[in-house]
Amino acid sequence: MKKMKLTFKDKDMYASQEEIIALMSACEKALSGNNEGRREQYLKSL
Repeated sequence: MKKMKLTFKDKDMYASQEEIIALMSACEKALSGNNEGRREQYLKSL
């Protein structure tokens, strides 16, 4: 699996496509504000 480079707050990170998709959907859910608890749960899983 090819890792893709992400730069966040001037830090480089490498993630697979699946990881990036999961991150993006988690961000979408967090931004929609539907449930704070899930965001907390996601952050703990990192």
